[in-house]
This record gives sequence, structure tokens and C-alpha cells, in this order.
Amino acid sequence: MQLSPNKHRIPTWRSLIPRFLVRNAADFQRRHERYACVAMGTMEVIEVGASFDGVLLEISAGGCSFRPASLYLLDRLGEEVVIETDAFKARGVIRATRTSSYGIQFHDMVAQDIVDHMVASHGGPAAESFLVKHNQNGMIGARPG
Repeated sequence: MQLSPNKHRIPTWRSLIPRFLVRNAADFQRRHERYACVAMGTMEVIEVGASFDGVLLEISAGGCSFRPASLYLLDRLGEEVVIETDAFKARGVIRATRTSSYGIQFHDMVAQDIVDHMVASHGGPAAESFLVKHNQNGMIGARPG
């Protein structure tokens, strides 16, 4: 006797929820296109008044991904922040805390010409950035000989 492949399948949580309630990743679209970049900047957490140096890893007119130059990221979901680079300064709120960065939504959109400038001067994935090249040359974390 041969069993059908679906007869003994273990149900997943997605299969137990009606389809109209599950958001499909293919249906999700951002309002603003994201661009990979590597730009030095600072993030000021308004409530505590602390400022953190770091790197913008992605930029769009509506937000950015910011990686502070610290070993650990604290869960700062919902915190009001100010992001500042050499090209712009924007106020926003942390909407996501990921292992690699904070996802920040700006209160007011950044002008597209500023986003274009950031991409032109700092665009590209982090793996190809000046930070990685600088570190590969032994400049960062090199032990004195």
C-alpha cells in the first residue's frame, strides 16, 4: 500500500491560518525603493540623549538601516532618533531591531536628490565598501609587530 505524499504531512502554522489572513511576502512592497550604501553617520537617541557613531547600510526616502559601531544592539524598538550624515539630518523612529542594524523610519521623507547623492557617493553593498577593504589591508584590528 502506497501513501499519498500529502496524507501524513505535518501541518505548519501557516497551513492552520486562513489564507486571507496571511501576508504573502510577494504581495509586500515598500513605499520607497531601498539602496545599498555604506556611509558614516551618527544616531542620537533622543530620550536618553546618547549619540552613537555608525554606518548607514541602506537608504531610502522613507528610512534607513543604521549599524552602530558597538558590539551589541539593544532592543530600542519605538525609540525616537536623529540620524545625521554629511549629506542630511533626519528625525525618525526605530521600527526594527535586527542582528545587523536598526531599521529606522523617517518622520519626514528625505528628498530624492539627497538619496541619489548618497547612492552616487556611498552606494554599493557593505561587502565591497571601503571599510572591508581597509580592514583587509590590516589597518583595523592589526596587532603591533
